[in-house]
Amino acid sequence: LIFCAGGMAMAWLAGRRAASWITVTIASSIGIVLVWPTFYSLSGNPFTQSFIWTPPDGRTPLWMFLVQFWPVFIPWLFLWFVWHRLNWMCRWVHLAIAALFIGMEFVSLSDRSLTAEKMWGDLYGLALISFLPLAFVQRGVFFRTFTAVVTVAFLYCLWTWVDICYYQRNDPREFGALRGDYDIAQDPPRGRIIQVLRSLHGATVLPGKSCWAYNTAPLVVSLTENRAFVAYTFQEEQAGHGGEINYRNDMNNAFYDGTMTSPLPFLRYNNIAAVMIWPEDQIPDAILQQIQSEIGSEYYYINCKAGGQYNAGVFLRQGTPTSPLTYVPPTTLDLNPQPNP
Repeated sequence: LIFCAGGMAMAWLAGRRAASWITVTIASSIGIVLVWPTFYSLSGNPFTQSFIWTPPDGRTPLWMFLVQFWPVFIPWLFLWFVWHRLNWMCRWVHLAIAALFIGMEFVSLSDRSLTAEKMWGDLYGLALISFLPLAFVQRGVFFRTFTAVVTVAFLYCLWTWVDICYYQRNDPREFGALRGDYDIAQDPPRGRIIQVLRSLHGATVLPGKSCWAYNTAPLVVSLTENRAFVAYTFQEEQAGHGGEINYRNDMNNAFYDGTMTSPLPFLRYNNIAAVMIWPEDQIPDAILQQIQSEIGSEYYYINCKAGGQYNAGVFLRQGTPTSPLTYVPPTTLDLNPQPNP
């Protein structure tokens, strides 16, 4: 909003006018239509977000800022103080980005731990695409040196990312696959669960105990191209849709607590194809045996504990279409488990 509105204001003050107001009207209408769902959701949100001054212990340490943001503040300083050919139509971007940096550092929106990294990342990317092209086209010795250093640093970071995400994997077929489950699959029980769920596609999965936010289990369901019966409750409550999500949350957790009176009809009615036993939920042996006795007539259990501390596995509905287990996690696991009736 700041950059779009600021750019329009600067263009208007400079005497720039649109060549075709019909094109402007059409483009603006399309933009409003695309933005309207977000505006409607935010305007109808019963929750209010607080703006507070960031306490000293919540601010970014100076050393961290210098290490991470040098590709931003170095061209900012030299483009502002050394290269004087930029007009005010361009220099207002310098001022806007500096103001946003200061504002994000000293003012916190809602929970800073949840918003700071996102806002810093957005502003970091915006600053890079604003400053680096201007720095790269300059002929001065400093700018040419800076261009070489940035190019080498970015290529090194790219190679490190590729090496960590792809070349360090055991299965070379994973190269180019943006799955996001590598760190999770490093743990044998979790990797085995991922492998089993990948035999399904588009199925509804009961993803373990439901949490307020930031639970890994629903993420695993999504990364395996399936659908979680319930995920995080916080985001739905924040958007004003807490009724349905809290209802599902209560039913889901009642199932895993062993207090649901009719678990099998519940699974049938909601077309649950698989029930996850997620290690982080620490399901006791007694509850696992109770679940198995209650739904074992229609679901068979694949034990994925693999020597782990807590129970881990997947209940699969009998007759559910599955594909061969072609995905091999980066750990040595038994690829042919024997189903427990």
